[in-house]
Amino acid sequence: MAVLAIKFARTVAFAESICDFIRKPTQRIIVPTLLKACPEKYGKWVPVLTKWITKLVAVSAAFYATSVIVAFTSAITGALIMTRSFMKIARKKGWTLADFCQPMIKIPFWTKLDHMPLHFWDSVFNGN
Repeated sequence: MAVLAIKFARTVAFAESICDFIRKPTQRIIVPTLLKACPEKYGKWVPVLTKWITKLVAVSAAFYATSVIVAFTSAITGALIMTRSFMKIARKKGWTLADFCQPMIKIPFWTKLDHMPLHFWDSVFNGN
């Protein structure tokens, strides 16, 4: 439970830094434009609403970026587990590196990544 709280706190801090980065251009560019566009009696709400909207955008971006980072890390970990298992099998069967250096057909480089891109894609877009 403590690890989950730390990861959540890290994501919230990441969101806060994104919000600080977005807020400055928003205050300089969008707020004056909205103040000119809306009636004067609602002008006091424009800075408040833009602050909340920038927080919403920052939190959404931070959680999405965190899910992409976690999916990539999971894909790398899965590739490492598969590679280590394959190396154990190869050692037991007595295979050597020379058995794999000269394949009969040319294998594209991305297939040598132990399906890492497929696992990454599945983790990000399907939530698995």
